[in-house]
Amino acid sequence: MPKIIIIIPTFNSAPYIHNCIKSLQSEIKKNEISASIIIIDNDSKDSTLNKIKDLPGINIIKNPKNYGFAKAVNIGIKSKRSNYVLLLNPDTTIDKNAISNLLKCAKQNNAGIASGLIYDFSKKKQQSFAKKPTISTLLFIYTNLRKIVPFDYIYKSHYYVYEKINSTKKVDVVSGGFMLIERKVFNKIGYFDERFFMYLEDVDFCVRALKKGIKTIICPKARIKHYGGGSSPNKDRVLHSAWIDSRRYYAQKHFGTLTNFLVQKIFTIDAIIINIRRLNKIHVHQKNSH
Repeated sequence: MPKIIIIIPTFNSAPYIHNCIKSLQSEIKKNEISASIIIIDNDSKDSTLNKIKDLPGINIIKNPKNYGFAKAVNIGIKSKRSNYVLLLNPDTTIDKNAISNLLKCAKQNNAGIASGLIYDFSKKKQQSFAKKPTISTLLFIYTNLRKIVPFDYIYKSHYYVYEKINSTKKVDVVSGGFMLIERKVFNKIGYFDERFFMYLEDVDFCVRALKKGIKTIICPKARIKHYGGGSSPNKDRVLHSAWIDSRRYYAQKHFGTLTNFLVQKIFTIDAIIINIRRLNKIHVHQKNSH
């Protein structure tokens, strides 16, 4: 079995991190996987590190501030040599044989990037793999214009999650919350783009790989459960700001001048709407708390 480092970026992930690591360690021990677990903590203010400090075989790198997802995982990727790198969210648990199945699947299919199926804890499949973003994606998935599309057609056609996946499938994009990457991929396309603080850095990475002819697959026998939001900073101002910045930068990086002339204006209007809604939520919360 190839040597693998498992990188888990954390930020205030105390409710989840212990169960995540214990499920990993059980999988590693059972299948005799040559693996190292590396926690990259983005200056958590809760008890994240206290929850795991006594667990054996864990490498912890504590950042002096919140660097965001891309920079945190790059630190982990560069910290130790390996054949493969697995990125994993802290608010997940590994199903039986998920990592061993993922490694075997990637090797057998000569894939540079691989992921599996991600479910929430009610066993509902999440939209963790998708097609390469188009102009329609920018306008009708990445903004509130999604709400005007009948039957949510563009959204459903973009995400493969609405298809039944029974066998290995070649895809364009997979989630950074459960992403296996062969080490040589970094030699071909570089690391994650640190100009993304949070959101779309995984899409950007997979699209860059796609352009270089690197194969990305979904392996349905590799499954994890995902709570959602377990490594997010406050769910209001920071998340909205990160999303607004990331979609703007993604469009600038991957689309031409004419497309950006249109979508950046739409993004600006949509950002105003998002911030108005955020302020209204704050106002209502403050009013109800008195």
